This record gives sequence, C-alpha cells and structure tokens, in this order.
Amino acid sequence: MTNTKNGAKDGAMAESTSDADKYTAYNISGSVAGINLSGGYQKRTNTYTSWVVGGTYGIGDLTIGANYSNHKDQGADGVNAYLISANYALGGGTSLVGGVARNDLSDAQTLTNIGVKHDLSKSTFVYATYVRATNGAISALSQRGLYATEGTSNNNTVVGVSHSF
Repeated sequence: MTNTKNGAKDGAMAESTSDADKYTAYNISGSVAGINLSGGYQKRTNTYTSWVVGGTYGIGDLTIGANYSNHKDQGADGVNAYLISANYALGGGTSLVGGVARNDLSDAQTLTNIGVKHDLSKSTFVYATYVRATNGAISALSQRGLYATEGTSNNNTVVGVSHSF
C-alpha cells in the first residue's frame, strides 16, 4: 500500500507533515435514565468545523429520536439543522420508520421520509423508504451534497438490503 497525505499506510493512518491539512474528531455517547445520548465534534484546519448532539428514547414499541447539528465552512455562514425521527416495532422483526430533517438557511430545505424495515437476522435487514425533499434539497442518496433548483421539490423511493459485519 502506498502512503497518501492523511491517508492510510499498511492499515494505519499516515502522519501528516502539515498542520494545514489537520483533521480532528471527537465523539461521546452513553445512556442516562433510559435516554441514549451522543455528541460529536469535527474540525478540518482551514476548511470546516461541525458538531452534533442527539438522543433517543424508547416508550414501549416506539423509539423517538432527535438531533441538532451545526456546520460552518471557513469564511462562510454556518448552517444549523435538526432531525426528529420515530421507529415503531410492529412485531416479527418489522418496524415502521419515519423522520423529518430541516436546516435554517434562508431558503430552508426539508427532507421527510417514511418507510418499513424488516430484520432478516441480527446483522441483516431489508428496507423500503419514500423520501420527499423540498426547496432544492435532493432526495437521492447518491446525490447528497448537491442541490436542485431553489423552490423545487422531488421524491425518491429507496429499496435495499443492509448487512453488518
């Protein structure tokens, strides 16, 4: 394997020779009184800084979640975003899932999704999700980070299989 700037060499992170391309990240998570909490921070020197806090709480077969994040590119205005989600276990390994995410830009964009998930095993599940994106947000996962024309909306249906190793 070859050495790359801030990349890997023989399975380990390569040392950077410059502070101009330094990346730092922290994450903490835990549970307090049945509420799962997490927080994270990341910074890339001369590029961006981001942080996020969130949590989930289970009430019987219903799990609700929320998070709030802030991202600021150097020399640009920051963007704040929030997400509210829910997962309802129907039984037999099947759940209904849904969420709404929105940012605070002057042309605020919203992603709304609803779907179904079915566990095939402890490490594999299948899913189908309908996603609605408004005001220039993109609903396709393959185009995250891109924007459609401001004021436009689009929809997407996602079907897949996920396996954890």
